[in-house]
Amino acid sequence: MIPLSDLDRRLFRAAHHRIDSAPPTYRSRRPPAPCRLLRFRVAAGFLLLALAPGSAIDGEPFPEAAPDRSLKAAVEGSRWGEAVRIFSTIRKPAPEDLYLAGVAHLRLHQPERAREELLRGKELGFSGWDGWPGAEALLRRIATVEEVLPPVRPEEGRSADSAIAVHAGPPTPWSGPVLQAVPEFAAVGRRIFGTDLPRVRLVLFAERQPYERFHAAMFGVPVPTAWHDGTGNINIVVFCEKDRQEKQSRRAGEPETIGNVLHEFGHAWLASYLMDRHGKEWLDPALRRPWLDEGLADYAASLREPTYLERRKAWIEREKVAKAVAPPSYQTLNGYREFYEEGDVDTHYWLSALLVAELLGDAKGGPALIPRILDQLARSGDHEATVRSITGKDPQKEFERLTRRLWKSPR
Repeated sequence: MIPLSDLDRRLFRAAHHRIDSAPPTYRSRRPPAPCRLLRFRVAAGFLLLALAPGSAIDGEPFPEAAPDRSLKAAVEGSRWGEAVRIFSTIRKPAPEDLYLAGVAHLRLHQPERAREELLRGKELGFSGWDGWPGAEALLRRIATVEEVLPPVRPEEGRSADSAIAVHAGPPTPWSGPVLQAVPEFAAVGRRIFGTDLPRVRLVLFAERQPYERFHAAMFGVPVPTAWHDGTGNINIVVFCEKDRQEKQSRRAGEPETIGNVLHEFGHAWLASYLMDRHGKEWLDPALRRPWLDEGLADYAASLREPTYLERRKAWIEREKVAKAVAPPSYQTLNGYREFYEEGDVDTHYWLSALLVAELLGDAKGGPALIPRILDQLARSGDHEATVRSITGKDPQKEFERLTRRLWKSPR
């Protein structure tokens, strides 16, 4: 038997009071069958009214569904994928639940779904808590994304892989070679993740202004530098062929240009896989190490073009070793500020690429190790132990061997 709330009991008492207050002629003897039927129908009507969500009696509304605490906890913990899964199980979401689902979908870079939930929550009277982004502001961001998002190019999507959706304008000398390489990008992703390859949306811009607007609206932050031309994140890769001076940022059709786009796919696959499978944010400083992130992304690019790594080695030998510039320390490659803001950033990138290649080995067995590293890292949070366990090699010792070999130091 379903337990009755205080409200239910009041409703039942009210129903019986109204029935039993009938004129004495009906109370002095058993009511005739039509009256008994009426009494049953009235009681049943009040029972249905009591159980109906959002109902009201005498103008006093019943309480709405309570917000789901686990959903809010998932959003507050940046577990966006988990939040969406929790939301999908809620039969009657509260307005707060709809808002949270919208926030989660936008952080998963799924603006179409975010818009639907945010609008529903707003219509029901909830637009966010103090200190949280308001629904109106989020909806304005989504409107900007939809305004500048290039159209879907179904021919590239079909020829490549169902895991890649392509948005781009008419092919240009720069975007044309990238579009032609999309099937190869998908093949690289399948070599690494197999059937677990996350779905990613590739968005290509020919002009800088719509790229800058898209970046700010989709990611919630402006493009960081004048030369920044691409990024890969959960479920998305974005690239622009021009810098802020409206000059081509990378040469059209060059292997390095195609490799840089695939590098961003590497970032997107890592972030998407970790969020999909483990509810973890790859960019969380507690989880991410720059050398591993950038090195894995370059390793992915090298699976399409092995000379991608050879160019990095040649650059270090030419620009650093030949000029007697000392290598950075292993610790420099572990910190965000040290890696991206201090010293020669290119050196940090290229050494990370060569280090990961040393750890994973050749293209035959190396790709399959990447999901295993992500799985174990998500569980343990220990980068050094994870890499040692999966590859059988110590990353710091391999780095020291690598730099000694490149700089031809006997120590």
